[in-house]
Amino acid sequence: RPTSPTRRRRRSRRRRWSEARRRTLARLVGDDVEGFFRSYWERRPLLVRNNKSASFWKSVCDASEVVAIWERGDAMGNVLVMRDQTPIGGAKPHLAYLEGCSIIVNHVELVSKKIALLCRSLREDCPHAFAQLYTTPP
Repeated sequence: RPTSPTRRRRRSRRRRWSEARRRTLARLVGDDVEGFFRSYWERRPLLVRNNKSASFWKSVCDASEVVAIWERGDAMGNVLVMRDQTPIGGAKPHLAYLEGCSIIVNHVELVSKKIALLCRSLREDCPHAFAQLYTTPP
């Protein structure tokens, strides 16, 4: 049975979308995605240090976006300010950071469209993908 041009376009879009999802995961864990699932997924942490992912992360979240995430997260009650491993209640994130506190934002995907898209893409391969943002002053 011949395939309609519309069906072929849809199938091509689905294939490209699937490949894009795998590329997203590969940018985070390295090229061996199957090896990641075999050796690391729900077994042990994976620390990835490479320069290839630096440009990827800059495209997802730059310094101005971090401040915006702090503000939107604070308005939603998703921000935790910590000093010496102790929570500081009522502190404004940007001021607390300047005073040496660490800022934790839970469920960043709820306050950042770019992070939400990243998590949505990752959920195609990982059933529970969400984001936390940890910012600690030098």
